[in-house]
Amino acid sequence: CELNISRKQHILKRIYKIISDFLVELCKTEEQEYAITAIDILRQIVIKFLEFKIANEYKFQKEIFLPFTKIFENPKDIYINEYVVFSISNIIQLYPENIKNGWIIVLQIYKAIPNFDGFKNKFVQQNSSVLFKVCEENFESIKGYFIYFINTFKCYNNKVPTEIFYLSEFLS
Repeated sequence: CELNISRKQHILKRIYKIISDFLVELCKTEEQEYAITAIDILRQIVIKFLEFKIANEYKFQKEIFLPFTKIFENPKDIYINEYVVFSISNIIQLYPENIKNGWIIVLQIYKAIPNFDGFKNKFVQQNSSVLFKVCEENFESIKGYFIYFINTFKCYNNKVPTEIFYLSEFLS
């Protein structure tokens, strides 16, 4: 991946589209190991894009997170969806300040977590905590997407943590 980072962005987009489409298809197979490996490869590529700030273009951020949504929407089993959420959590904890418009896709996945039948309450609570921590520690870089965060928190038992409103004082 690092060798390809220096390519022009339009070429990187095409390469990523081909690779991500293949990896999404791989997740549709019956082999759980293939799906986990494919998700991990996607996670590593997204991390590289964010690390090198390649994904700063408005539309491209949505494109790099979209494969996770495609996998999450069509799971073969609950473990694959848990791994998608784990991967997204890992990414947002590593590079929250580099995520811009990608938050929209990330938060769509987080909104779906409480409504997914197979997820246990502990799993839902852990991911709610991760999201809140990212919001609290990186408020300046996410404040343009603050309303999306609030709407996502509402999906978790229709409660928005009271601390989130204290953070909103910094909006003005």
